[in-house]
Amino acid sequence: MEEGSGHIEVKKIKGKLYAYYTVNKWDKRTKKEIKKSKYMGRVKDDRIIQKDFVLPEKSLQYGDIALLMGLNKDLVIKILRGFTKYKREIIVLAFIISLYGSPLAFSKYYYKRTFLSYIWPRIRLNEENIPGILKELSSERNLYESMNTIEENMLLMHIEISINVQTLNKNNASPVIIDILIDALTLKVINVKHMAGVNDSVGQFIDLCDRIANNNGVIIPEGKYYNKKNLKILMDGKRNFIMEIDEIQLPKIKEMLKIDKLLLKREYNELLKHDLYYTKYSSGNIFYYFFYDKILNGREIIEANANVKIVLSNLDINQNLIYQAINIRNFLYKKLLYSRYRIYNDSFYLKNNMSVDGYLILNSIALEMYLLLYRYSDFIYPYRSKYIDTLLLELSGVDLFLIKNKLYLPKITKNIDKKLNSINKDINIKDFESLMLYRKM
Repeated sequence: MEEGSGHIEVKKIKGKLYAYYTVNKWDKRTKKEIKKSKYMGRVKDDRIIQKDFVLPEKSLQYGDIALLMGLNKDLVIKILRGFTKYKREIIVLAFIISLYGSPLAFSKYYYKRTFLSYIWPRIRLNEENIPGILKELSSERNLYESMNTIEENMLLMHIEISINVQTLNKNNASPVIIDILIDALTLKVINVKHMAGVNDSVGQFIDLCDRIANNNGVIIPEGKYYNKKNLKILMDGKRNFIMEIDEIQLPKIKEMLKIDKLLLKREYNELLKHDLYYTKYSSGNIFYYFFYDKILNGREIIEANANVKIVLSNLDINQNLIYQAINIRNFLYKKLLYSRYRIYNDSFYLKNNMSVDGYLILNSIALEMYLLLYRYSDFIYPYRSKYIDTLLLELSGVDLFLIKNKLYLPKITKNIDKKLNSINKDINIKDFESLMLYRKM
């Protein structure tokens, strides 16, 4: 018996609707086509199929898209109303990067298999128009920057991360410093800029500091800039900074501070939900913070000389804020580090400075979309990423079915509902019809 193509049927039985997955098969023995149907579940007025079942071919990946679209409603509307060209392509690419970390060349595949292709069915994501999208983003940088305004109650941080970018017209990768301006209290991305051709020279470090001094805030440079000359530049310029340095510097710092034994005190950290061990020393106007975040056996004071985080700053503030700033920087660095394969593949589109700028803006929008998952969480804690990524993976298995030009949604499990409430209690991914309003914008 040979199997044919399958489809979904909705039957009305005694005034109620029921969904069936039907396959037409050819019976060689009787030489007739027969129909085999598998019951999927009852369809209620709100069009939710009530029984778990194996998804047929014709479906649209929906759950993870719905969560991110619901959280980013304001951002999506700003882009749709602000940009005149490629606005839908910008949103679609940002969602795909945020959820799947996909290189631009594969974005068309993810677009077609998700609910995004149903909302905006005429999006073009090919090699010909992607460079135009990046160029448009760069040319509309002022519009992008106006979307996120700086407010008085923000705790601004300039996070500096260096990466290598290989553009099409160069044989070798070039170093680029990315400056991410972010609000530490809400993880809101305010702006992103880049500086090409940077190395560790003093002159270029001064240039870097001058470029990011336009906004108030705290500079969080990479530990590679740790030396006497650069510290003097930061101190003379009265620029607030937080810099984590390599643990290998611990013996020299202990000798400089005349510390024989590094004693760390225990304090409960609300962000980590467990104890944090720390201490602080000063030398002139520079403060040295030492952290140890491993869970120990309840000892009040410990002697620690290994696995210690060393942080320098000219800020004499609560150690939890210092620790949070470093955690956020390391979290963003890891996100970029995991994107090296994607950046390498996307270098095909990075032909000049303008395309690199547009590419950074696109990725900053994607990052802003992703970080909203943390902003609405019970607490902002970067290491919660495993929990959030697991939820997104579960939601990626929640599909919509298109049956006779109508959408049907399987029942959402209680486990997923519970996790969604921990992200944002106001998000209702079952209301897929409200997302269709974006089609008219």
